Amino acid sequence: MFMIMETEDDFSFERKAQMDANNPKVQEWEQLMWTFQKSLPFAKQGLDLKDDPKVIEEYDRYHRNVWPEMIKSLKDSGVVDMEIYRLKNRLILIME
Repeated sequence: MFMIMETEDDFSFERKAQMDANNPKVQEWEQLMWTFQKSLPFAKQGLDLKDDPKVIEEYDRYHRNVWPEMIKSLKDSGVVDMEIYRLKNRLILIME
């Protein structure tokens, strides 16, 4: 499970944590998540590329043909499968 948040320029994790600490629904959700949470055999990550068509084209060009050495290195380190999805400048990586 992961979450993508769209925030304003003045967003602060510290301020969000303070607000969440005073919200009973957030506290109930966090307790529920800790109760049922378990380690999953995969990793996921999201990030945004710079919103620049040249940067995005360069990213696509580099990832169009993956080097065999890169695939071997990932498999040798225990990665079973890896997928990267892109929508505009947003990337989501799922690695098993």
